Amino acid sequence: MKPDCTEIFLPGAGGFLWGLLGGVLAWTFTTFVAQPFTTYRNLRARTIEELSRHEDRFDPNPESDPPSETELVARKNAYEDCGVALEAFAVSNRLYVRWLLHRNPIKRLRRYPRSAGSSLRTLGTAELGSQAADQLRKQVNSALKLRF
Repeated sequence: MKPDCTEIFLPGAGGFLWGLLGGVLAWTFTTFVAQPFTTYRNLRARTIEELSRHEDRFDPNPESDPPSETELVARKNAYEDCGVALEAFAVSNRLYVRWLLHRNPIKRLRRYPRSAGSSLRTLGTAELGSQAADQLRKQVNSALKLRF
């Protein structure tokens, strides 16, 4: 009977070292792939939530009451916070964003969170219902591939 390779190279410690190697690999995958992916998905969901909260409430009818000043300030603050979070994610997770989002070989899976964050912050200052606001909303949807 041939001896196992762990018995030849690592007598008595093979199981422990393989377990340690597996733990290091699992930690690396979790830290550099799973956590950024989860963070990105949460930011994307938050963006959809804020867009649906503030953009869908606009009534283009000129006879309807315009939104109050507090609603506009809340909209601006929500878009600012969400945009800053997207930009910070893009800067702090450069490898993930560059290799898994920007340079994805499948073009329809490419995402641009920093561009979306910048457009979202600008959308907060745009007049509700204007052409500029519509264009900025389309840019956010395009950068994050939102079907909203």
